Amino acid sequence: MRKMLLSFKPEVYEKIKSGKKKFEHRRNFPDEPIMAYMYVSAPIKAIKGIVYLV
Repeated sequence: MRKMLLSFKPEVYEKIKSGKKKFEHRRNFPDEPIMAYMYVSAPIKAIKGIVYLV
């Protein structure tokens, strides 16, 4: 399984986590299953989650 790092601003990450944001558009995205690390940018600067995209 391929791995990917998705970077989010803290406010966008919180909307995804709470369920207020259900879709995230990315310009390029592979056509195979991906394990994606959810990185939250400054001031947090940490990986906050892992999602499996199939």
